[in-house]
Amino acid sequence: MKKLLLVVPFLASLAACTSTPVAQPTPSQVLAVQANSQTYKCDNNTEVVAFYTQNDNTNVANLKITSPMLGLNQAAMVLKQDVSGSGTRYTLANSAKTTMYDWAVKGNDAALTVTSQGRDYDFVCSAI
Repeated sequence: MKKLLLVVPFLASLAACTSTPVAQPTPSQVLAVQANSQTYKCDNNTEVVAFYTQNDNTNVANLKITSPMLGLNQAAMVLKQDVSGSGTRYTLANSAKTTMYDWAVKGNDAALTVTSQGRDYDFVCSAI
């Protein structure tokens, strides 16, 4: 029994070392993403890096948001394209709809609205 107690932790640690490696993007894939992404400077020291693509035949905006005001540090999220009167609009909401993100883009201008706990935080952004 004592030998079994010594072997089990060893086998568990060995299994943890044999995890599947994560596929890394090729240099050409990295350059393609960088070429198709846009950085926006916003109010209140907020920055948004946006990369637009399709996911399952749906237009999406892959956003990386840094906002000291909201406590976000390169928070990554995927917003789906939504109805817009002018320009392009992307949205994301949690299942309870207590936190929502709205990203609207027209030309070099954008607007980010984050709704959390019933309060709206609005940011006016410009492409750099």
